[in-house]
Amino acid sequence: MKSVVLWGDKPSEEDVEEQSVNALCFNPDGSQLLAGVGAKILVYDTADGVLRSALSGHGDVVNTISYASDGSRFASGGADKLVVIWTNELQGMLKYAHDSSVQCVTYHPTSHLLASCSNTDFGLWSPEQKNVTKTKLTGRITCCAWSADGQLLAFGLYNGQVHIRDKEGNEKYKFDRSDAANSPVWNVSWCPTRDDELLLAAVDWGQKLTLYQATGAKQTGKERKLGFDPCGLSWLIKDAYKQESRAEYILIGGSNKECTIYSREGFKLGTVCTQDAWIWCCCAKPDGSAVAVGTTNGFIGMYDVKFGVVHGIHKDRYAYRDNMTDVIVHHLATDQKVKVKCRELVRKIATYKTTLAIQTLDKILIYEAPGDVPHDMKYKTTFKINKNIECSSMIVTSSYIITCQDKRLHCFNFSGEEIRVWQMDSPIRYLKLIGGPSDYESVLIGLKNGGVYQVFVNNPFPQLLAKQNGVIYCVDMNVNRTKVAIIDDTLTLYVYNVRTKELLYQEPNAQTVAWNISFPDMLAFSGDGFINIKVADFPVYRQNLQGLIVGFNGCTIYLLHLCAMSGITVPVTDAVYRYMGKKQLDNAYRLACLGETNKTWDALGHACLEQGQFDLAKKCFSRTRDVKYLNLLANYEESAKRGETKMNINLGDYYAYSGRFQDAARNYQQGGAPERAMTMFSDLRMFDQAKEYMVAGDMDQQRLLNKQAEWAITMNEQRRAAELFVAANDFQKAIDLAGKNKWADFILKLFKEDLFSD
Repeated sequence: MKSVVLWGDKPSEEDVEEQSVNALCFNPDGSQLLAGVGAKILVYDTADGVLRSALSGHGDVVNTISYASDGSRFASGGADKLVVIWTNELQGMLKYAHDSSVQCVTYHPTSHLLASCSNTDFGLWSPEQKNVTKTKLTGRITCCAWSADGQLLAFGLYNGQVHIRDKEGNEKYKFDRSDAANSPVWNVSWCPTRDDELLLAAVDWGQKLTLYQATGAKQTGKERKLGFDPCGLSWLIKDAYKQESRAEYILIGGSNKECTIYSREGFKLGTVCTQDAWIWCCCAKPDGSAVAVGTTNGFIGMYDVKFGVVHGIHKDRYAYRDNMTDVIVHHLATDQKVKVKCRELVRKIATYKTTLAIQTLDKILIYEAPGDVPHDMKYKTTFKINKNIECSSMIVTSSYIITCQDKRLHCFNFSGEEIRVWQMDSPIRYLKLIGGPSDYESVLIGLKNGGVYQVFVNNPFPQLLAKQNGVIYCVDMNVNRTKVAIIDDTLTLYVYNVRTKELLYQEPNAQTVAWNISFPDMLAFSGDGFINIKVADFPVYRQNLQGLIVGFNGCTIYLLHLCAMSGITVPVTDAVYRYMGKKQLDNAYRLACLGETNKTWDALGHACLEQGQFDLAKKCFSRTRDVKYLNLLANYEESAKRGETKMNINLGDYYAYSGRFQDAARNYQQGGAPERAMTMFSDLRMFDQAKEYMVAGDMDQQRLLNKQAEWAITMNEQRRAAELFVAANDFQKAIDLAGKNKWADFILKLFKEDLFSD
């Protein structure tokens, strides 16, 4: 987690006499920040921190400010015992008084009902009523807050009690707290999202944070010791614009001069800022994009809080931090998710096969999922390293934890013993585990000075793979360890042959790169708003998508964009056809196995048949269940068993099956079997073509004439058929046909010509 100062201001003595910032409040759209400083209300533009106005409506210190949910008005209360209602145009509308200093005002979340609290009583007022209904409490009121649904109103008292009342002011619950007399409740705040079972946070000057659940009227979890006197309290909804967003974080400022973020379970997560004085008030911008703080010495500041992505990925298992204190492991192939609860700040995550390593503030937890059951996600703790290891990144292997800090890599076993240290000659800027046999895994290292190294966990000596001129941003090695891809600070992708160090190719506009773990000659890289697919030396395929590529498996690219992981299916059809065009059918087949359509499998099967790669062809047609060509290939196998295999004959059969009859005939003739061509054309009734392949001799000629005659009969050309039988010397069939048709002249002609005197 990191915070960045957006702007800061300290009002001059000319603007306000009293410098302490006692109240802060955003308007509903977050465009304005109201600050109660001394007796004035300062109005800031949140975009640039410019002071737009200083409102004077109180005669004493302003203690509290609250904006109505519709943004039409806001209210302020002060030590002058007055509550003032203002329009959103910064004009006073009306005011009413309490008997003592007004400590807190808060608007109902869905209406203009206003609750105001003084030291001894509270009042409920709405524009529809003339008078303010006031109710006395037994203790001094210090703070109040409406629940998200507007049904409950919580009060914190100086005597340490927390009271819950309904919107008519009737008492519902009362929480008596431990050591209440010495623990004045200084602030209360309901969780602002409605699906959180009415969760109330309360901080007291016994230096504790306590969470209550109004549903069931009970305390939830333990009281958390803070170690300082808390003053400001607010919930933070990160990415509040998302429909499914929840208030997962609590902001607390106080006597430690820090604004600190806690989880909803009360675990400290980090510090937003540190100031020179007590932080008396703090609040989150409605959209969760920023935090405002105010101090007792008059400083007002806005901070952008960035929750960095902490994650790890290995093949299909992606682990990422959730709500700063939990880890979710997402099996990308099955979309199965499991949550690992750590209940403390998660600093680093690493995953490898079924092993998961999580670094918290003072230890490293190692989890293992059963490896004998595919996709099993039941992680159990197997080891714990009770060491606070400072590192910039961490990876886990089958037996070791490897951490990176500046120029050094440290290797620890799961018992926490340091096994090995690698000292590099420049700060390490990139680290990636590429796997290997158990206890022999290797790691890629990219250095600030451009060096790219590979280290094996069982070898103390790094191996230089390549040397660039700039800082290394990203490195990856293909699955068969023959090529390495490197991106440097010029945002150029370089691909080298690992053995020869030869530069194979380079591509511009690259930020991240990942080799396909299923195909060694395909990688993906992202940059300039595109993802790019590169296969072998073929042209790059581009797709307009935002994000960083963190993995590539099969036809799926894993893309990280705005802290969200998504799997994007990319086509490889073009590369398959390019491999086919280069007659590299083995590569085409392996690439198609990643996921192709029946149309592509058919095309590849035909290409394999043409090249005589019948085994590959059989695999292709098996995928499309093309029985016709599978039968043809079965015939080839039977011929091979009989020792009758001739490539031209086989190709001729294939072309005949495919309807390419001229190619079939040519191959039959080249294979020394022109009679096959003649038989084919005869069966097709293409008798003129059949004659071209007729072998010299009476038998072939007679067979062809007989087929022509039979076809003539089929076409009801009886006379023509009889003449063809005569030409084929099949006089019996000719006479039978003539007798059937009573062609006496035809028979007489045969006798006169004495064609069958023998």
